[in-house]
Amino acid sequence: MLTRRKFFSHAAREVVTGIEEARGRRHFTLADLRAFPDERLQNVVPKLVDGATSGREFSGVQQLVFNYFDGRKSLEEIAAAVAEKTGLTAAEAFSETKRLFLQLANRCECFPANVV
Repeated sequence: MLTRRKFFSHAAREVVTGIEEARGRRHFTLADLRAFPDERLQNVVPKLVDGATSGREFSGVQQLVFNYFDGRKSLEEIAAAVAEKTGLTAAEAFSETKRLFLQLANRCECFPANVV
């Protein structure tokens, strides 16, 4: 049974999602993003939500990856740059890039800036 609290919580999320999509931010559930094959995720251009991550510091490779989340480069392009700067293999760099993107998306601090 759907409680009143769950109903209004779900309704509020739907309204916010509708407004965001009208502004051009396509919404996916985190489960949708996690289910994307790497070939599709590589084309995602991560865009940070304004101010959502201000003051946050990451360690090592994650900080480098985070610095590339500018809304212009795809996860594949970011991973290639990270691999070049760190000596990681392309697969390792993509894994780190994908992990940080999904982590920030889970916190609603990052979203795909493009339609994939």
